[in-house]
Amino acid sequence: MQANISITMSDLEDKPKDLIKVTYEKLSTDEVAETVKSPSCGAVSLFIGTTRNNFEGKKVVRLEYEAYISMAEVEIKKICRDIRHKWPMIQHISIYHRLGVVDITEASVIIAISSPHRSESLEAVKYCIATLKATVPIWKKSSACNYWNGAIVQQSGGRAPPSIAILYPSLLLWPVLPRLTN
Repeated sequence: MQANISITMSDLEDKPKDLIKVTYEKLSTDEVAETVKSPSCGAVSLFIGTTRNNFEGKKVVRLEYEAYISMAEVEIKKICRDIRHKWPMIQHISIYHRLGVVDITEASVIIAISSPHRSESLEAVKYCIATLKATVPIWKKSSACNYWNGAIVQQSGGRAPPSIAILYPSLLLWPVLPRLTN
């Protein structure tokens, strides 16, 4: 019995690609994973960052993200270049980040990386999320439920918001804002 094997030009021309999406739309794990599939790769590693229902002992009801999209995309492209330098065998990289309100259990970030072997893609995904959180100008605000009276209160997290970051680039945390405005 003979096997019927067909090879298309797209199989032979599977050039490395980097896909970056910063969007207000809900993220799809299947969509992101599909973008990095490759006939030359035996590994697709995924990281899915979701909104959890608690932070530092407080009940969280949602997160809200904002960004300078063009600046965020530039920084994410730098991360992709760094990954390709550190792990030359990486084939495809997709980094999707959501903006706006992200409810509990919804994805705020999905990273997918493919490589011929699992170790490179797993290490690259770990590096990618750590570097993204440290360098990309995306800001997170959480809405927490106050245990004493059940009121929803805004609690800031992450780096300085865009307006303060421009005026005071050395400020790294939102909690200093009340001191600046009083």
